[in-house]
Amino acid sequence: MECLQSCNLHFDDIINAQRTEENAKILVNCFHDSFERNKAVALEILKFFPCQATKLNNEQTVQKTLEFTLELTRSVKPPDSISAGYFIKYLSLAPHLSKSQLLEILLKELQFQKSQAEMDLGAASLKTPMYGVLYCIRLLVLELDLEGSMMRNLFNICMSISDIIAPVLKSDSPEGFVLEDCQATKVTAQILLLCSWRTSKEISLILGHLSQNPDIMKEISDQFVNQLSEIKHRGAFEQAFIGNV
Repeated sequence: MECLQSCNLHFDDIINAQRTEENAKILVNCFHDSFERNKAVALEILKFFPCQATKLNNEQTVQKTLEFTLELTRSVKPPDSISAGYFIKYLSLAPHLSKSQLLEILLKELQFQKSQAEMDLGAASLKTPMYGVLYCIRLLVLELDLEGSMMRNLFNICMSISDIIAPVLKSDSPEGFVLEDCQATKVTAQILLLCSWRTSKEISLILGHLSQNPDIMKEISDQFVNQLSEIKHRGAFEQAFIGNV
């Protein structure tokens, strides 16, 4: 992949003939590669492909890819979250789909996944675990200058989700904690904890970035103080500390 990237940068005339639809599909499939470096290189190469090859100028293709990406965010497998993130970055190359529009779509998906967690956190841990879509949102937030209602909306959702997962992370024994409401779904304590702490991690990193805005700096600071004083799970504590820094 590194050699291919080098050729793509320095031998444009030769490589241009290889920027075909077939090769674009091969590179897109690299987003599922187990090595993240290969995902990153594939994306960088695809940035040079014409829309005729990637089909990102085709609304049906973009919609199909977007739906597939949202499905990836619902996976309990952390590597699928990373893959979803690269698909989001790839979709941001579509000429008729801005990063702000993508963020709005992801926020709607997050609202849906949050509503599932409000009803049954155990079931949500298996089917709509939230951390995947939060990871994708974080990637876009890092590239956007959020303000106004969108920033406030994201902040409010993060606060609401933090309240939902708090009983798990604040438990004296989070590794063996299972909510009474989760008994019916037969979700294991490990899955419940995985969902809760990875979700907490993404929220902490998002809030750490949003804290640069003075309008919500005080509220975010209060949230981090609360987390650092009450969270028992070490991984979630460390991520809260990183976000606070």
